[in-house]
Formats: sequence, structure tokens, C-alpha cells
Amino acid sequence: MHRGGPVHDTAQFCHAFQTANQGIAGIDPRLANIIGSRKTVILITHSIAEAVYLADKVYIMSARPGQISRVVDAPFARPRSLDLMETREFFDLVNLIKHDIQHQPKAPNAAKGAA
Repeated sequence: MHRGGPVHDTAQFCHAFQTANQGIAGIDPRLANIIGSRKTVILITHSIAEAVYLADKVYIMSARPGQISRVVDAPFARPRSLDLMETREFFDLVNLIKHDIQHQPKAPNAAKGAA
């Protein structure tokens, strides 16, 4: 019987971050230990705000071929409060990343793939 695995653990870990400010009593003990430690975790998301809030470094990927196009430091102190998302610095960093993504050079084969 399959009892999870990396994908399941990652989903639980993401949920743990969302509920960490309410306490971690109901979270898998393995994941609770990760939250309290300084271990390296790779979180893949399409939400720029989520990436800036959770990460110390945000890796921006290019379109085809998918490569790291830029690394942006998230210079906010820990622990982070949800109030951070209402600050001008947070807003500016999210918009900087959004601008970088929107203005990436188009891949040469992108037009062919759309046909």
C-alpha cells in the first residue's frame, strides 16, 4: 500500500507553511521538524507572492528551454508576518520579478509550438 512519497510530503509541507501561524500540532511530525530547522527546501510555485514570502532566494525560470534566468534575494527578516505582504518593499519585489518574467526574450521555437 502506497503511503505518500515526495509529492505527498511536498503537498503536506506547503500546507504546513500555510497553517504554521496557527500551530503545527496536526502536521506530520517529519514536516514539523523541517519547519523548525534551517534545512534547504525547494518549493515550486506559480505564485510570485508566495515565492517571495516563503523563500530566501527566488529562482526565476525562462521559457523553453526551462533554465534559471535569474536569482533574486528576498531580503526580509524571519520569522515573517503576513503583514509583510502589505509593505511597499514586498510589493516592489513581487513587481520586479513579474516584470522580469513578462519581459523575457521569446524562445525561437515558441511560435512553432503554438501552431
